[in-house]
Amino acid sequence: MSESGLRIIRLFLFWDYVEPFEAVWDFARFDSCFEQAERSGMQVVPTLTAVSPPGYMRISTGPQDVGDLDDPVFWDKAMEYVRRTVRRYRNSPALHSWILWNEPSRYIRKTEHSIRALRRYLRSYYQEDIEAVNRLYYNRFQSFDEIGETRNAQAEPLSFRSYAEMSDWLRFCRHNLCEKLADIGREVRRWDDHPIHVNPHDVGRNIAAGGQSVWREAREVDFIGCSCHPAWHSVRFERKRLHQSVSMFADLMRSATDHPDGLFWVTELQGGNNLFSGSRPMSPDRDELARWIWMGLGCGAEKVLFWCFNMRNEGFEGAEWGLLGLDGTPSPRLCEVGEICKILDREQDLFSRLRPPRPQVYILHGEANWILSDMEGEGLEQENPRNRMLASDAVSGAYQMCQDLGLQTGFVNEERVLEGKLPDGAVLLAPSVFACPDGVCEALERFVAGGGTLIADQMFALKDEYGRIRYDRLERLERLFGVRQKDLGVLRDGQDWKLDGRTCRAWFMRMEGQSECGEILGRFSDGAPAVIRRIHGPGMAVRIQTVFFQRYFFKAEEPSLDCLRRLLPEKVWDVPCRLENPSAVLSAKLLSDGLDQVLMLFNSADAAQRAVVRLPEETEIRWLSEKPRTERGGDGRLGVMIPAGKTAAAHIRLKHT
Repeated sequence: MSESGLRIIRLFLFWDYVEPFEAVWDFARFDSCFEQAERSGMQVVPTLTAVSPPGYMRISTGPQDVGDLDDPVFWDKAMEYVRRTVRRYRNSPALHSWILWNEPSRYIRKTEHSIRALRRYLRSYYQEDIEAVNRLYYNRFQSFDEIGETRNAQAEPLSFRSYAEMSDWLRFCRHNLCEKLADIGREVRRWDDHPIHVNPHDVGRNIAAGGQSVWREAREVDFIGCSCHPAWHSVRFERKRLHQSVSMFADLMRSATDHPDGLFWVTELQGGNNLFSGSRPMSPDRDELARWIWMGLGCGAEKVLFWCFNMRNEGFEGAEWGLLGLDGTPSPRLCEVGEICKILDREQDLFSRLRPPRPQVYILHGEANWILSDMEGEGLEQENPRNRMLASDAVSGAYQMCQDLGLQTGFVNEERVLEGKLPDGAVLLAPSVFACPDGVCEALERFVAGGGTLIADQMFALKDEYGRIRYDRLERLERLFGVRQKDLGVLRDGQDWKLDGRTCRAWFMRMEGQSECGEILGRFSDGAPAVIRRIHGPGMAVRIQTVFFQRYFFKAEEPSLDCLRRLLPEKVWDVPCRLENPSAVLSAKLLSDGLDQVLMLFNSADAAQRAVVRLPEETEIRWLSEKPRTERGGDGRLGVMIPAGKTAAAHIRLKHT
């Protein structure tokens, strides 16, 4: 690893390996890893496995199975494992940081312990008011101690049961996951002050069913990372857009991390084939892997770690994942990694100073939507507008549109909107945000009044987090967007709408609205308002009356992209360096400190692509990668011919900040 230029080794410090029999502790194999890492000049990131019982307990079937974490007897033993492990390695010169739990999820089984934990959560959430529960649930409980006796709210069919009961179960799973992360983190902190972090996974899809929330998990650690395996996590993206999925995952981590300097990692990046174990059989070549690496770095990731260096040696993933070849020699992928490491080592001072610029556009990552779409969605097919991933598909579609327009993109969730964390004058896309908690509409009114731009589609904010229609919001939304919503209906196939002469396909449903004080920018084929905008001083709110962002993820069409381009305020294009002809296969990332910039250009096509980059007139360009063919125009544009599948990186120094 060290000879290849890698500097970090991640170890799964399996509880079963160090306590093979009760009260028999043996750290010898991990001691040798730490010692070898120290001799090789590498640092170690151990992954704690406190949630996975050792085999001698006979309550699990594998070294990563999750035990009953709400069982206090088991959890005490888990904390003993954490305590012994941390105390053993806290003084090792090779120790870098701790990962508290690999790819945490909480699919909680109904046990006596988990039901007690559920009741504790609900007591706190409803402030000991059982009547507040009864107003939402079907049952009439006399006390919190009766909750959970009759059924598992998550396991039964939807029917007409209380949405509150089901959504509370999913929120409990999320709360419980973060509670356990906090327990592990506190135990680490009792003995050591090395950084702690965690790596959520599958973050581009609807992760609410597994109790995941990148925003909540980020609060429990020093910084956050993510797993990023295109063969597993990006199967809803077209192959030519896999680099965009890596970018989306990394930008989400950059947005969610709680670190004061914005620190985040790509904690697991696919390093080899997934012929049998992947959702999509895939073996990335060296150029594809290079695009993924540079994309993570271009989003600002401090480190990129691979899964794995060696191939897995048995089981479901046997002979897969490795940067090393089957014969134990460096694969072309590892050789490419080594070349990138040489550039990063050589330019260490430059990269350490640079950060991604502030996003030009933010996307509302509405977690209430994710819970509701998981509960009431049908299937996973993207062509079905009511699929269980519809909320995450809409977010992915909005992000994909931003990338196709060449825009730096960030995310916010509802809590950060409520906290006023959106920058003044920012642009916010609200893709399929049909449900949101109380206070969000009011916060967005203040955001728009302060100069912000809001662009929303379909049934924006019509429901609350429990799926209840909020009629009391209709007047507020009318003031915000300038349109009174009269009804909603299902669209016939082939219906469309026009904006500035561009024809776009409507999808699934449309809001029937009457413009009150808004400007009608686009109309359906029958003349009804399709796009309405209301100006609020320096800000504006735009409403698209059909499913817009989710459709683009299912079917990317140029007219829709052009319409979003026309709806965005001119200020988003006012940046010193940008790619002027981005597309599904041609994209860019920028790191900057004002004077120095690193521009990365990506071509995922099977043929060479000519990138047109706008630069300030007086710049110095130094290519960090192999120099591509370029031509400099007199109008501040630089033409760069990017070979098929390649990535080009340049250091650009501006003479005037």
